[in-house]
Amino acid sequence: MKSVTIFKYLDYKTWLADRLNEEGHGAITRLAKAMECQRSYFSQVLTGHVHLTPDQAFKLGHGLLMNEVERKYLSHMVDYARANDREYRAHLKSEMEKITSEFNRLEKSVGREKQLVDSSANFYYSAWYCSALHIATSLEGHWSAQDLAKLLNLEYDLVLNCLNELVAFGLVEKKGSHYKYKTGGHHLRLESPLLPHFHSMWRTKAITQFAERKKQPGLNFTVIQSISESDFESFKEELRSTIRKFSKMAEPSDPEVVINFNIDFCKITAGL
Repeated sequence: MKSVTIFKYLDYKTWLADRLNEEGHGAITRLAKAMECQRSYFSQVLTGHVHLTPDQAFKLGHGLLMNEVERKYLSHMVDYARANDREYRAHLKSEMEKITSEFNRLEKSVGREKQLVDSSANFYYSAWYCSALHIATSLEGHWSAQDLAKLLNLEYDLVLNCLNELVAFGLVEKKGSHYKYKTGGHHLRLESPLLPHFHSMWRTKAITQFAERKKQPGLNFTVIQSISESDFESFKEELRSTIRKFSKMAEPSDPEVVINFNIDFCKITAGL
């Protein structure tokens, strides 16, 4: 994945300069060819007052192997640079902000847009062990309720009741005395009233495990720091990129351990 994310930019020439620097030697010639224009003309676009045409912006997007949303954003950027009407420029800026906001929704960027219906969601997100047991059934091997209770250090009756609920909701299937993962990949939307509780209980679980000094390799880090607004936005995008990379890595990864992955990066004061 390219580290120069177009959604951080309003000026397409600034974005292009950064992207071309990342693309490396020969990029200007290659992209001029993709846009069916002279290299000298493309250089004028980069350094002067000449602008890309809408057609050239479209071909540039394909030349850079950008997805449909990125190409749409680039088109708005070029139109914004070329436009003289203040109202139209305000409209284009608003459209770009909408695209950026939608792109930044993690459920879309990590490919998890499925949602549980209310009855199952209220159960699934009520306690940490509900989702933990669900994912634990995806581990290789055959898992009975007793095995899972031992694995997660939980009471047998609690585990058995929870597994039966997961089976009833179609998330786990039961074969004899064993339980096996059936479906998943669900995500709580940002607007969900269940989301604060879900975040809180898993962070509490991480803190509890750290306090108990479990002899399991992990990573725990907390710092309160002052940084610039621009660095805050830049690092926030780095974290989004990390989450997307993790999601792509986790999907085909062999199910051998259940993990808890938490990230908190937020401002606790308003900008000056």
